[in-house]
Amino acid sequence: MAATTCDLSLRAKHSSSSTVVVVVVVVVAAAVVVVVVVVGLSSSIAATAALGVELVVVVVVVVVEVVVVVVIEVVVVEAVVVVVVVVVVLSLVVVLVVIVVVVAAAAVVEVVVGLVVVV
Repeated sequence: MAATTCDLSLRAKHSSSSTVVVVVVVVVAAAVVVVVVVVGLSSSIAATAALGVELVVVVVVVVVEVVVVVVIEVVVVEAVVVVVVVVVVLSLVVVLVVIVVVVAAAAVVEVVVGLVVVV
């Protein structure tokens, strides 16, 4: 009986770990797609450079999230997985907002530089 309980516990841990890995992969893929789409839509060099910086930020955020997920999986198993998924999704939203702000700022800088050159 004890072996069966242990096996079930191991299966539950493996299942929750698999879920977390799938969520992290989906978040990374979504972040990369968003960055590629925004870079594709931007035509200015300034906006493209700013988005390059944002791509680095996205990668750093995803790496931190993966480390947090692994630490949480090792320390506390099941109930925290939902919280981790929420944190990952919210951090992706924050990254997207930062991308939009940086692109807007780059566009403003480009317009200002264009006006200064004209004057």
